[in-house]
Amino acid sequence: MNKGAGKSSKHAADSSTFITSYPLANLIPARFVSDAKRVYFLGSVMKTYLYIAIGAVAGAIARYQLGVWVTQWRGTSVGFPWGTLLINVSGSLLLGFLFRSFRSGLDNRNLQALLGTGFCGAYTTFSTFSLETINLMLESHTPTALLYVGISMVMAPAACFVGYLLAGAME
Repeated sequence: MNKGAGKSSKHAADSSTFITSYPLANLIPARFVSDAKRVYFLGSVMKTYLYIAIGAVAGAIARYQLGVWVTQWRGTSVGFPWGTLLINVSGSLLLGFLFRSFRSGLDNRNLQALLGTGFCGAYTTFSTFSLETINLMLESHTPTALLYVGISMVMAPAACFVGYLLAGAME
C-alpha cells in the first residue's frame, strides 16, 4: 500500500513540479499537464519569433542606414556598389563570429534567433550563403562548396534577370 501511495504521490509531485515550472502555472489545473506543454510550446515558439522580428527590424534599419552613409560618403554616382559590398562583408564577418561563439559554448537560442536569424538575416542574406559555404568546407565537402558557390553566382543573377524580364513582359 505504501509503495502504491508513494508512486501515486510521486506522480502527483512530478506533475505539480512540471506545471509550476510554466508561466501562469496556478491558472492551469494539474490534470491539464499536456495542455500546459502545448501552451508552453506555443509561447516558446512565439517568443523565438519575437526575437527574430526584433533582430530583423534592427538589421533592416542598420542595412538602410549603412547604405545611406556609404552613398553620402562615396556619392551617388553609378559605379561599384560599395554599400552592398560593405553590408555583405560586414554581415558575413558578424555571422561567422556569432557562429563560432555559439558553437564554442555560448548556447543561447534567444540570442541566436535575435542576432543570427533576425539581425543578420535582414541585414544581409549573403552572410548565410557565406556561412553555408564555410560549413561545407569545414565538413570536408570542398568540391560541393565550390559547386554551390559557382551555381549560386551564376543562377542567382540569371534568375534576377529572368524576373526583371518577366516584370517587363507584364507591363
